[in-house]
Amino acid sequence: MALTIQTNNAAVTALKHLNANTLQMNKALERLSSGFRVNSAADDASGYAIASKLAAQGEGLKAAALNISQAIAMVKMADAGVNEIQNMIVRIKALATQA
Repeated sequence: MALTIQTNNAAVTALKHLNANTLQMNKALERLSSGFRVNSAADDASGYAIASKLAAQGEGLKAAALNISQAIAMVKMADAGVNEIQNMIVRIKALATQA
């Protein structure tokens, strides 16, 4: 008794096309869900590199803005301290002239 193997070429081709379409659909859904045109280096290597660099620069600018904000708060506090010292000196001068 001989065994024979038969393939359904049409089904194999249809499966190949189905897998390719599924892959493209998954990429499209990933782009839609993330909101980014480039999600990985495989999509667009140069675009991904540029986007990564810009994102890093944006994070650096956010950190710089936070540092500046904190520095402004520190200068305002120092200014308030200087004003208080100035008021104390005026009070000492007034008390010294009374004595």
